[in-house]
Amino acid sequence: MLLRLLRGDFFGEGNLEPNLRNKQVQHPFRRYLLLGWVLSLLWPLPGWGAAPAGQWWDLTYFYRQKVTLTTGATPPVNRYNGYSVLQTLDTATLIAAGKMQSTCSDLRLLWWNGAAWVQLDRDVQGCNTAGTQVWFKLQTDISDSASDDNYYIYYGNASAPAGPVNKNNVYLYYDDFESYAIGAVPTGWTVLVGNVSVQTNAVTGSKSVRMDSATAGSRINLRRDITPTEADILVEADCMFDGSATANRYCGPGARWSGTGAADETGYMTDIRYNTNGSVTQRYVAGTWTGIGTFAEAVTPNTVYRVRLTLRGSALNMYRDGVLKLTNTDTSIAAANMLGIDAYNGSTGAYEFLDNFLARRYTNPEPTTTSAAEEAVTLNLVKQAWLVGGSAPLALTNGTPASATVPSGQTIVFLIYVKNSYSAGASDVRFSDLLDVTASGFSYVVNSLVRTSATSPPPYTASDLTIFNATAPGTGTALTDAVDGDVASICDTGAGSCPGPAPNRITVGNTSGIPLPSQANGTLSIAASSIFAIRFQAVKQ
Repeated sequence: MLLRLLRGDFFGEGNLEPNLRNKQVQHPFRRYLLLGWVLSLLWPLPGWGAAPAGQWWDLTYFYRQKVTLTTGATPPVNRYNGYSVLQTLDTATLIAAGKMQSTCSDLRLLWWNGAAWVQLDRDVQGCNTAGTQVWFKLQTDISDSASDDNYYIYYGNASAPAGPVNKNNVYLYYDDFESYAIGAVPTGWTVLVGNVSVQTNAVTGSKSVRMDSATAGSRINLRRDITPTEADILVEADCMFDGSATANRYCGPGARWSGTGAADETGYMTDIRYNTNGSVTQRYVAGTWTGIGTFAEAVTPNTVYRVRLTLRGSALNMYRDGVLKLTNTDTSIAAANMLGIDAYNGSTGAYEFLDNFLARRYTNPEPTTTSAAEEAVTLNLVKQAWLVGGSAPLALTNGTPASATVPSGQTIVFLIYVKNSYSAGASDVRFSDLLDVTASGFSYVVNSLVRTSATSPPPYTASDLTIFNATAPGTGTALTDAVDGDVASICDTGAGSCPGPAPNRITVGNTSGIPLPSQANGTLSIAASSIFAIRFQAVKQ
């Protein structure tokens, strides 16, 4: 008589990704995963990146990509600990494949510190595009022209809430001004000259710093202290002019600032100019303004422009909307501990809006990032079968339904075990082993079901199988039916007590909500670095 071993042999719900040698069966987010019968033992798992083998941060996140950072030969003055880096990720493809939430809420950034995982804040820009930007801050220094592969992007959790996104933990400083009351001066900023308050920008609908001059032809300046003192730095902000006046007006960010007022302020700034139509890089030294470079280009009122200034050594670069406009050098100001906002109004009644101020450490060239191939959560599954009294496992076909001839009256022994090689426990694991309904004349042997957990592989030769007549840990109680709430029962065809259309069935745990004949366990957990194993028998009548 032909015995076929088939059907949903191993189910993982919510946290597992099985590996069939070189073939992975994937069904993102909903983990009813079919595994064929596996003959060979698949462990230990290979080592992955800087984290040791089996170190998976959270098994409810099914996928990850290791990110490697590589530095150049010229570091910033304050080096790379705290440097903001960018990894580009194709989230559109991941979302289309069902591996990531459409909002990227389940995208997580992890750092392996050599002993434990540390979750980092991340700034995700352009979700569901081929060029999604993922910004995060380095947690330790990297040598010049060297690499660090201790960073990982995790994803694949359908129920994950939005991830941590405190941008002041991603950059040296970030302010979108949304937390301040309308009419207030933003906290932490000192107004050197002019009228400054937080107002709603009618064009963007968001809160911004609104700046206007007390008298026509005067400047408006704010400054903010930062620690440590930064010389090599990038600052950028959104700038917009209202259309109420056509006199000359400036707006932009600055850095390397110092001083207590308009008379002694010192620092670099870059501005876009309305009416004179262009861009300018300039410096103030003890209150005296000097232009360094200019670039002529139209500026339109009620239009938001992203203005950026980079400072590294004596090199100054000005960008407008990501495009380099000015490259200059100047040695007047080496370093200082303040950031700045600069504006100018040629007439009263007009004002400028500045928003989304960002500062981060900077060098050129910046560190590069590369991501390794996607890894998926896997548990190692071994299944074998013996005829009672036999000396070797039955011939099984890896990854496909298997067949074997079983004489009448012969009992067959099934051994199934899963090794969790990870440093975290795997919860909500579900087993369901069925005899194919076409394999008639078989019934399970009542009270032949046993369970064990261990941290090393169980024996898997016929002569060693008696070890699985085990006892509950620490109790001495034999493990048979309904042990530990994990393994519930064997349904014996001969007893006529099997419900549903497929009578030859082993039920492992709670089957609530699981349609017959796919019975499964709803509560089983496999501890970190341990094995869960079951053994049962069926007889050919």
